[in-house]
Amino acid sequence: MRRVVMAIALAVYLLAIWRLTVDENGGVPHAELELRGAVPATLFLPGPGNPFFQTSPPPPDKRPPAVILVHGFGGDRALMSTLARWMATNGYGVISIDLRGHGANRNPFVNDFVRNNALYRDLEAAAEYARNSPYLDGSRIIVAGHSMGAIAALATASRDPNLLGAIMISGGFRLDGPNRPPNALFIFAQRDPESIRQTSMAIAAQLAGRDQVELGKTAGEFANRSAVRAIEIPGENHLSIVTSKAAGAHIIEWLDASTGFARPGPIVLQDPRRRAAAFAFAAFLVLVSGVGTMVGRLAPAAETLEIGTGWPGLLWIAAALLAGMFAVATSQPAYFVSLEVADVQVGWLGAAGVLLVLAYALRRKVSIRSIFADLKESILPAAFGFAIIYALMVPISVVFHRLAPTPERLGMATLAAFLILPFFAMFELILRGGALIESTLQASAGRGLIIVFSLLGALLGVMPFVLILILPSIAIMFIMFEIFATSVYSERGGSLLAIALVESAWLAWILAATMPIRI
Repeated sequence: MRRVVMAIALAVYLLAIWRLTVDENGGVPHAELELRGAVPATLFLPGPGNPFFQTSPPPPDKRPPAVILVHGFGGDRALMSTLARWMATNGYGVISIDLRGHGANRNPFVNDFVRNNALYRDLEAAAEYARNSPYLDGSRIIVAGHSMGAIAALATASRDPNLLGAIMISGGFRLDGPNRPPNALFIFAQRDPESIRQTSMAIAAQLAGRDQVELGKTAGEFANRSAVRAIEIPGENHLSIVTSKAAGAHIIEWLDASTGFARPGPIVLQDPRRRAAAFAFAAFLVLVSGVGTMVGRLAPAAETLEIGTGWPGLLWIAAALLAGMFAVATSQPAYFVSLEVADVQVGWLGAAGVLLVLAYALRRKVSIRSIFADLKESILPAAFGFAIIYALMVPISVVFHRLAPTPERLGMATLAAFLILPFFAMFELILRGGALIESTLQASAGRGLIIVFSLLGALLGVMPFVLILILPSIAIMFIMFEIFATSVYSERGGSLLAIALVESAWLAWILAATMPIRI
């Protein structure tokens, strides 16, 4: 029966990936670009056919208005691709870029939120391309960004006097340029952090010349580029807003009003890639359990070290996480892992792992050598399992986030995996023991502790605040981890070290692929 389920899941996955590939390559015309300063971008254009293969570009009066679209912290072009396709479907040319240190952009990330000069330079390159492109109306340009990208969009709109509008999605916190941002839309999610919601409304009120703005109401006039509006999208959070159809409709209406675009029909919001990706991801979750079973059969059976403490072990995990938090509170011990925010996470888990190893080695007289006794025999099965997981996840990522790492990111992922391995090795040894269901519940509770302490650390200012925004993604990742780990453990008690190796590599890979890189 299990083989039948796996065969069906594999068939569904392959069909979904085929459909996703067709939809990714089809839909609105699009092409990859490299802008000035080695800024990677994707140009989306409206209309049928593929204008990039035409003998000549359209005449100036047929060229669409241009939108420069920018992702947030930890995001990239793939994350914004649904919104980019919606804009293009509705008549706009879209230049979606990877900011430096993000996605495929190999320029180092610069944490320059005070002056915004580094981010501004990347948007400036996109605006330069739009003004000189034979496919776009360079006289009608709007900037739009999400979260950190909203900060960059607002900074650009206050510096470039020739823009027609700016759209800040869940972000934008300061007016610091010489110009008043034209036709400014502040759109945010009901479940955004209160600081984002309040700051967006405060800046909108400042631009409107009022003490406060009424949500959904426009102040000023589009004709003289003084229009301002703040909108809250119910039921959405900081990440889901970029694929919210309600938000998409408001954004396109704002584009129409700002550019004077005469819409020939109703707004269309469709991205069939997301349906195919959802089927592929559901099948992937089933296949992960099959990968875990395979690793469990290939890896050596776990030897009992008599260190597991079951539910009381959660106290040890909590104590190590708390102590590790103190290690990163006043310094960045893993700063050499040149990934913004991820260096703190790696340093935290690395410190917690070392403390757990030392505590158990001293308290229980378990040698460090015995903890990693099966390392040689576990590496190959773990590497085989991780390679399959990588191969299955990368094709789905075209809708969510680029996961194929650049060479620099691969190096950081390898270093991070080595540093956090002790934590996951001890995590599995302490919490995964006994009956399958009980061990799964114990390990799941342990993962919950990691999320709780991440939230606590961010709220206390010990760890970066942005962690709060990505915790839902971490929770989903931990669910995938547990599906894999439970499947390994179900085979002869599984190799706990093989589980830890895959978990370490998996987390390090995702962190290295998504977090801004500084080298």
